Amino acid sequence: MITLDDELEVIDQTIDELEARRVDLIHRMTAVQQPTGSGKVIRFPGVSVTVRDSGTHEHIW
Repeated sequence: MITLDDELEVIDQTIDELEARRVDLIHRMTAVQQPTGSGKVIRFPGVSVTVRDSGTHEHIW
């Protein structure tokens, strides 16, 4: 018989797995957000990154 504690343990594990996936995705998205020669950058909504444009300006989204 499944108890409430068993269900909570499954939920906690799922939350931990989702958090790990979220962190991994943010790291992977940040890795592709490199400025081009024109200073353009790929942006993803809800992700905060700092990009140095030509090494002189910082843009924070």
